[in-house]
Amino acid sequence: MMRSQSSDWYDYTLHHFEFERFPVHARVLDVGCGLGTQLRQLTLRRCRAVGIDSDRAAVRTCREQGLAVVIASAERMPFVTQTLDGIVCKVVVPYTDEARALSEIGRLLRITGTARVSYHGAGYYLRYLLCGTSHWKLRLYALRSLVNTWVYALLGRRVPGFVGDTLYQSRRRLRNYYWASHLRLVEEHPSPTFLGFPVFIYHVVEKVAA
Repeated sequence: MMRSQSSDWYDYTLHHFEFERFPVHARVLDVGCGLGTQLRQLTLRRCRAVGIDSDRAAVRTCREQGLAVVIASAERMPFVTQTLDGIVCKVVVPYTDEARALSEIGRLLRITGTARVSYHGAGYYLRYLLCGTSHWKLRLYALRSLVNTWVYALLGRRVPGFVGDTLYQSRRRLRNYYWASHLRLVEEHPSPTFLGFPVFIYHVVEKVAA
């Protein structure tokens, strides 16, 4: 029986990383909320939670559950500057213009507010590319994603086309974005690697005064 994609990555995931660890009544935004898993957990913690997603079907599903969700992208979030206590962003940045998305996170957080974020590292795509069990389409996707990231890092734009237009994140680029967005890395949680490269990156960042 074929394993699901989520089970393929189970051993590389930090299951103890708490995306929803915010104080009671904190104003928290879930960026790329999907079907509302984190939003439900935030609500149980009595946070004032709202989500955004660009997928209309996902937004509709969340609203049917009574969750507060709006249609928006990570690069342009419709909220007032420095009004959020916290942000959750679970493996969303790889599918965005990472510089703009992280700039928006920095804009929205109030001073001392925190974001709990996870990313794809280079190991994520290298595993697809080099793992013998990967389908050829996944290998092509991984190769294009690696090349796409290198082009983006050099030129600030993606490779034309739509297949493999995702990016992996590097610690060096992230630190540069944090500095530019007045964010400070306060926690980095090491996770399993592939060929020495991180598969997922888990960070907690805090907004600091300019």
